[in-house]
Amino acid sequence: MEVKRIVFFAPVCVLFVVSLLDIFGTNKHRNLTQNRIVQVLVKHGEAEAEALTVDVTFPKRYTVLVNTFRGRDDAVLEVLKGYSKCDRVDKVFVVWNDFERPIPHNIASFAAESQGSIVIQVQKSTSLSNRWLVPDLVETTAIFSTDEDIMYSCTALEAAFSEWLKDPDRLVGFAPRNVELKSDLEWEMGGYRYETFYLYKNRHAYIYGHFTTVWPTKGAFINRRFFQLYFQDSRFAKARALADRFITGEDITMSFTHALNVQIHHKTGIKNNKVVAILLPRDSNHVTDTYTGKSSLYGSTSSHRYQIFNEITKALLENGEERVLDEMRCSNFLSLSVDSQNNFHLIPCNDRKCSVEALHI
Repeated sequence: MEVKRIVFFAPVCVLFVVSLLDIFGTNKHRNLTQNRIVQVLVKHGEAEAEALTVDVTFPKRYTVLVNTFRGRDDAVLEVLKGYSKCDRVDKVFVVWNDFERPIPHNIASFAAESQGSIVIQVQKSTSLSNRWLVPDLVETTAIFSTDEDIMYSCTALEAAFSEWLKDPDRLVGFAPRNVELKSDLEWEMGGYRYETFYLYKNRHAYIYGHFTTVWPTKGAFINRRFFQLYFQDSRFAKARALADRFITGEDITMSFTHALNVQIHHKTGIKNNKVVAILLPRDSNHVTDTYTGKSSLYGSTSSHRYQIFNEITKALLENGEERVLDEMRCSNFLSLSVDSQNNFHLIPCNDRKCSVEALHI
């Protein structure tokens, strides 16, 4: 998909030099795990979509990708100011889907003053799938995906990123969800009948102490390869089309894209160690609601989410993969704690009480 990119940065020649410095390890300000260009092997067949972008360095830094759409300008500015202060943030990208409206002056000015650390990606459509397009200037393997209506503290991001670094194939986020397959029901909503579909309840993951995924749109670290897989996995082509049509469900589709493409545990064949949920205490300042009004799409898209679930179910049934959710069900909760020295600790949550009492996102 072609996009118009507005980069508030120095001349192109400077950008080119900086990129080369980063790639070859001569930029002392970057903490790289390796100072060479990584050549990624491309497999064939089903694994073809697993190909990473060639010549990508793997710095111990991450990119923040913020999705936004009309009417939330103050929230956008607030999250830009917040995330730009986090130590290991490489760049902050804003996916600007409101392409017919000029970028507000205060946002444009703040981006210009960032000297390239904030980039506004002006899209040519309102497609929700735009949020999974990796901008050309992204140089990190880790991408923190979020919306502009919620902001996490730098400490929360650092804790989640540190956990993600232990296994870059994992999905590490703050909004766990428990999704269940209901094959014996008929559900009528919005004129559609569903005989088999996936059903989730926002609070079930916290109440019952187990989950199957974390919504990647509500704050999650994802390996950039899954952004590419989102568009390449043919099993979810219809789900992607419906997400763009109804302006909802891109979170569902990305969650299943991740679930079906993670590396299987060699000993057990079970993938349940590939999703981690970070629990935040209720009485903390680790999360801020930057926008408290109703979405312009509020109430108009919820019924279509079931249709998208249904299309995903059909794809899984056709490929004999309907038990993926049983394989993914897990209780990998980690509770964030910060001591008096402002050091964070991630404590395994083995008691359902800690998930019940945590902040429900």
